[in-house]
Amino acid sequence: MAKVQKYELMVIFDSQGDEDEIRREFDVVQSLVEKRATEFIGRAVWGLKEFKYPIKKRQSGYYVYYVFKAGPEAPAQISEALKMDEMVLRHLIVRGDENSEKYLGILESGSAAQTETPAREVEEQEAPSPEQAAEEKTQPESTEQPETEAPSEEAPPEKAETTAQPESGEEPQPSGEAEEKTESEESKEQ
Repeated sequence: MAKVQKYELMVIFDSQGDEDEIRREFDVVQSLVEKRATEFIGRAVWGLKEFKYPIKKRQSGYYVYYVFKAGPEAPAQISEALKMDEMVLRHLIVRGDENSEKYLGILESGSAAQTETPAREVEEQEAPSPEQAAEEKTQPESTEQPETEAPSEEAPPEKAETTAQPESGEEPQPSGEAEEKTESEESKEQ
């Protein structure tokens, strides 16, 4: 007998049509999975989501997540059947792991939007706001002034800046511009 594996199936259903018809299609796919699986673990409906780009000329679709255990031939059979279903815009079957059932439990206990919220809050806490980032850049990290180093010989002259004040009382300029002036002054002198 072939080794039984855990699999995850994500299906995006067409949002066009009657909601009852779409819900029946969820059940049709579930019965398809149950026929080919040795054990159906569960499903979670994520709901209607907007796409970032059109899929088969549609702007939105219903996402449904299924978890099941089956032999190695079942994913190919399920995939072939889903390709024939006109209500299925996209599907993906991957081998599951020990977290598949935990994830399914999280999805079943609350909506997908609720499970996404904590991750967003963590990202917001870790990443400073643009205002905070600007404040951090303007505040010096230490009271000591950094030593200015002479530009290395490898650095191009356009990027190196002069540290000496010009004699005419003008503002300091990058060395590339200063060299241009000295070259023009040299040509006048010759």
